Amino acid sequence: YEGENHNYIIRPPDNFKMIIDEGSQDGYSFAFIPDSEDYDSASIIIGVNIYKIAKKKNFDIEQLIENDTTSLRKHYGGNLSISNVAPLNNQNGDQLKTIYLNDTTRFIPNVMMAYYYGDDEVLIFDLDISPAIPRFLAEKIFTACLQHFKVQISTN
Repeated sequence: YEGENHNYIIRPPDNFKMIIDEGSQDGYSFAFIPDSEDYDSASIIIGVNIYKIAKKKNFDIEQLIENDTTSLRKHYGGNLSISNVAPLNNQNGDQLKTIYLNDTTRFIPNVMMAYYYGDDEVLIFDLDISPAIPRFLAEKIFTACLQHFKVQISTN
């Protein structure tokens, strides 16, 4: 993705493919799913949202994250546990603020979210699963995806 001042290279995890149309219908800029699966029944979805913020003054990434977590808590209810985890690093060594979601009373599809603030854009990575995949395996795939995410200064 060519941003205002940075180019973002986000490649799918091994054995995953990029889905644009169906992902965008769910509100993502695009998504990654396993190669052998269809979007509507995927065992794991890594959704990516790219938001331009160049024209917004006083942008606060922490406020964005707070708004997201408030919405998630409203959607899932009071048993939702939201915790900050150690930031994950991308290929450049930049940190992505990362949160972990869980509800010990029932299955929820949302597992983790990671946020990259690139001055002119914010990239949000969202890990969703079905009951068919263990959380720990999905977390490993998500982490690998973020670690291969690369940012370059634009030559435009």
